[in-house]
Amino acid sequence: MITLALVLLPLYFLLFELYLRVAKRWNITDVPNQRSSHTKVTVRGGGIIFVVGAFTAFVLGYIGIWPLLGLIISALAGFVDDLHPLPTWPRLLAHFSALLLLLWGGGLFILPWWLIIIIMIIFTGWVNVFNFMDGINGITALYSLVALGTFYFLPEVKEYKDLIVVMGLALIVFAFYNFRKKAIAFAGDVGSISLAFLIGFLWMDLIFLSDRFYYILFLSVYLLDALFTILIRLRNRENILKPHRKHLYQYLANELGQPHLKISLFYVLIQLFINTSLIYWSKKQEISISQTLMVLLFLALSYLAVRYMVWQKILKMQHREMQK
Repeated sequence: MITLALVLLPLYFLLFELYLRVAKRWNITDVPNQRSSHTKVTVRGGGIIFVVGAFTAFVLGYIGIWPLLGLIISALAGFVDDLHPLPTWPRLLAHFSALLLLLWGGGLFILPWWLIIIIMIIFTGWVNVFNFMDGINGITALYSLVALGTFYFLPEVKEYKDLIVVMGLALIVFAFYNFRKKAIAFAGDVGSISLAFLIGFLWMDLIFLSDRFYYILFLSVYLLDALFTILIRLRNRENILKPHRKHLYQYLANELGQPHLKISLFYVLIQLFINTSLIYWSKKQEISISQTLMVLLFLALSYLAVRYMVWQKILKMQHREMQK
């Protein structure tokens, strides 16, 4: 693996530099608007390096053709959306098509039809959750490294360890350009969606192979922020499919002015603590569904408490501004 890293890292850096030149020449950039958490024009679509990583893994025999095709379809829809925003239905159709390829390749069409529908809804929801959470510098790269790193140490993913290493190298290269105060490149939809597809593929495989419900907690920080943000927006009768700035991390970055890197580390370190604690706990005893739900409840209440404190601080700041 060290030899592979010595070959792939320089190659990925070279390809990323080439993409930066092409993107600047063809104006594939992200221009700040009222919903943005950044203030300068930045190259978009840097996450195409993840597609390159997945293709490399396929050539080396680390991933099958069906997951690769599904990832490419998802990434292609994301890249088109990066260039010219797509309506909701074409994007969802691409996600469903990609998932059907994944289910076909995994031989999961033997499952009951209602279970297949549930899987498709959950998986598509996850892809969109991950995409919505990609809004500040470093968060996607670091969170994905924690997710893939967690999977790497689980016995059920023995056959995917080489795939995880190859994708981890692509993530390290992307993080070099993204995890900084002023990012050189953003992942774009092509990156966040392809990563979401890959992580969702491994996550789904883990749960099916192990029959361990507590593996859902390995992505709980993203899931809770997305879920409660959606519920709050539904309560406010907002269109949840439209872009917004109401995730907790967006409040921290935009309204409170906290540094992006600090927020990204905050999210990632919490997820890392949860994952390492679960792995340690699972070695002592089997974690039951009821215990998993108790942990989820604790995390949900903790999240709501933090969100409430942040919102109260924002209201106080707005009140002081109005008094000036």
